Amino acid sequence: MHILILAITKAGVELAGNLSRGLGNDKRFLIPARFRDLLPDLDSARIDTYTPPLAARMGEMFQTHRALIIIGAVGVAVRLIAPHLQSTQTD
Repeated sequence: MHILILAITKAGVELAGNLSRGLGNDKRFLIPARFRDLLPDLDSARIDTYTPPLAARMGEMFQTHRALIIIGAVGVAVRLIAPHLQSTQTD
């Protein structure tokens, strides 16, 4: 399982690119399709894109990745993951 870096905004995608340098090779990115060109130096096989809305895909991402790093507003992050949380012992 990989670490998934999910960026929601243009500034978030740029921050994700900078953050990725310190995380090793065990990572994947999920970014808005319109911002794909902002990460030209990264391996394109590690970058997936999405077109909003994102909520429908969160359940799968929450279950299939070792960790989620969401770069965006805290309120948005909470609304995206809240339906998939079970307990403090398992999440």
